[in-house]
Amino acid sequence: IVEQRVLSQKLSQLSTENEYDSTRNNLKRSQSTLSTPDIVWKKIRNWDDRKIQHEDI
Repeated sequence: IVEQRVLSQKLSQLSTENEYDSTRNNLKRSQSTLSTPDIVWKKIRNWDDRKIQHEDI
């Protein structure tokens, strides 16, 4: 019975560490994708600028 408790404690520790790792990985992913909307926004803005320039001509 004591061995089972020790094993279950180790297992719960492992699963907790895995959850932390996955959360940390998700945070890294979200930070790395933050620049993408900026790039898309700039492209859209440039397209609008060109459209406006054509209308002026």
